[in-house]
Amino acid sequence: MKADRNRAIHHMLVIDGKSLAVAAAAYGISRMRCQQIACAVAKTPTLTKARAEAAKESEPGIGRAPIPKRGHTTGTMQMSYSISAKAATKAAARAVLVAELDKVVAQQPVHERDREAILANVDANLALLSDPPEDLDVAIACNGYISWTSGGTAGPGDKTNAVAINCSASFAQRQ
Repeated sequence: MKADRNRAIHHMLVIDGKSLAVAAAAYGISRMRCQQIACAVAKTPTLTKARAEAAKESEPGIGRAPIPKRGHTTGTMQMSYSISAKAATKAAARAVLVAELDKVVAQQPVHERDREAILANVDANLALLSDPPEDLDVAIACNGYISWTSGGTAGPGDKTNAVAINCSASFAQRQ
């Protein structure tokens, strides 16, 4: 049964060209573990090499689709982000994080879809956090992704098929 799962993960990552995040979510394991499994099945040191070898082996009529290139073909597309902020107060740290998120949205407009949910997650974390002591800053870190089915770029008719939002708030040493 595990061998079937491993082959399915390999197929998803190497043959279908899905992202590590999509495979990890589908099988409830880490992205690193998905990568290790795909490389073990392909007998290659890296996922990039496994995909390159699969693309070389792929010939029309054999049943293997070429590896999709993000933004250039139909299929599942994904954009991820990782942002952080640090300031003396919760409000100041949130303001810095909002500015960082605005930069992400400017570069990856699809994140307009999850922007409010990201900020709601930040606000929920900050609401639970006490006010910082005088000698510590508030640190916020967020990362995640959004996936959609598309013809290449995120448009109003595209359907979101996966989303992950991870945020944390804590105290950090002031420097």
